[in-house]
Amino acid sequence: MAEVNLNEPADVVAKQRLLNQQFLAGQNQQTSDFLTKFGNVITGQGTTQQAAQGIGEELGLPALRQNAFNLQQALIDIPEVYKAGTRGFDVNANQLARIVNQKLGELGPLAQRATALAQFGEQELGTRLGYLQNDWNRQLLPLNSEQAFLMDRYARETSMFSQDNQRELDALLAKMNAGVQISENEKDRILELSKLEKEYENELKIAKYKASQSYAVTSGSSIYDPVTGKSKQLGWG
Repeated sequence: MAEVNLNEPADVVAKQRLLNQQFLAGQNQQTSDFLTKFGNVITGQGTTQQAAQGIGEELGLPALRQNAFNLQQALIDIPEVYKAGTRGFDVNANQLARIVNQKLGELGPLAQRATALAQFGEQELGTRLGYLQNDWNRQLLPLNSEQAFLMDRYARETSMFSQDNQRELDALLAKMNAGVQISENEKDRILELSKLEKEYENELKIAKYKASQSYAVTSGSSIYDPVTGKSKQLGWG
């Protein structure tokens, strides 16, 4: 008679616990590797603020802005400047008005030109930033696809609802919805697979939530969400 191993149930539980720990550790390591890779790409891109500053300097925007401001301010100041400058001299109101209008006429076109150049520079800055953001998004497309694959894989592994299970369930439901008589075994199988599918959907939601809590990349005043692939003002999900 074979000797009964009284420790077998406990050994089975311990072995399963170890396998679960190894499984989760593997998922965590893959997630960590992905986040590191994703973070390196984002860091390499820099921030929109840094990009705007670099492009602005390339366009000479700081000088254009300051020049436009100075000339506009000078226009505003002309009446008071010449009013104060002629005080104590024999200059009447009509003469002062002519002097002011002459100076406004001389300086006005220069101020308009400076303002137009600054506005053109601002528009060019916005255009180039738009192109740059599109380039950044294209760089992230492969990572977004990889992330979606990883989350789906983790959810299926945890719930044990494989893609073969998905196809089997879809085929059985299509058969039933088409009015074809199905067996009791097939009905039981639909219930079993539907339960697994629900567990898979829950695990996928959990994976997305954990991703959204674990990683968000700031870019200027925006936050890049690697799950949706979009930027949003200030928050993988």
